[in-house]
Amino acid sequence: MSRIVLRLFTTARGFPAIAYNMNKVLSGKAQLLHVANLGVLYAFSGPSAADLTHYFGAVSSLNLRSRYDQFHAVLSTRGKRVPPEELLGYAQEWLKGMGYQDQPLLIFFHEDTQNHHLHIVSTDVRIDRSKIADSFDRIRGIRLLNQICGVDEQREFSAEIAPLLSYRVTSIHQLSLVLRERGYHFYQVRGQYVIRKYGITFFRLEAEKLLNGLKGASLDHARIEELHAMLQSGTLIHNPSPIAVYQKVAGNNRKRLIGYRSALSEFLERTRNISICYSLRNGALIGFTLIDHPHKQLIDGAAVMPLNELIRSHHPSPELSSGPYRR
Repeated sequence: MSRIVLRLFTTARGFPAIAYNMNKVLSGKAQLLHVANLGVLYAFSGPSAADLTHYFGAVSSLNLRSRYDQFHAVLSTRGKRVPPEELLGYAQEWLKGMGYQDQPLLIFFHEDTQNHHLHIVSTDVRIDRSKIADSFDRIRGIRLLNQICGVDEQREFSAEIAPLLSYRVTSIHQLSLVLRERGYHFYQVRGQYVIRKYGITFFRLEAEKLLNGLKGASLDHARIEELHAMLQSGTLIHNPSPIAVYQKVAGNNRKRLIGYRSALSEFLERTRNISICYSLRNGALIGFTLIDHPHKQLIDGAAVMPLNELIRSHHPSPELSSGPYRR
């Protein structure tokens, strides 16, 4: 199965996602893919955004203790290979597992970004005035989607992250930067370093033990010279400047920054199995870390090449000349 990414927007009063998505439909950038449990409202042809908003608002008002009105979820899959009908099937199975199968539902399909995605609009108030429990919705929703898509979280951690923990590392900052880029949370609590994702703790290690291990790491100067030569020759052809990678989120054309890439980083990953993790502050590049997979080490980029030398004049790579990435 395809991997599906979930985003939840559950702290809205009213139902702004209805107008947002209906406007997308009117402009030809989305389609209303599925409608369910709207009672007599859909006996009338083509209800307007205002009609739908009033209906959802009426259902939500049945429970005065409910703090927020709108349930709004976005399910997206990488690229456009998954057709809307298949994505809808995943969404319906997910909604059933979350307890929303009998709720008023609007499901919109969007293909105006690089990734196919669905917007689901509902309410957690039932017709009988009871409320669907929403505690830990995000964690529960992600775990359920992973189960539907056949994602083994522990196996993913073992494949993506566990090998990095055996790499030579010269600073906690480098390790933290690499983990964050892969969507993991890395922090210190009660004398331990912890790695978490999907609401799951995958790794715990006493801080003192981890720090002592780092103190024993040393740089291989011959390898540093090899990496310097790779960067030096690579920047003659491939643009090393970081370009923001965004994930589009619902409403007002907002987007969320999820990392940075460059033509040089893609070239090195493709040809040498070496990754560049860029570190920026207030939009300015302040450093970079190299993940040297062949030699199993994380290296502070400054030890390989001065930052100002890395971003000196270059020949832009044609595949990145059109602007920032979007997901």
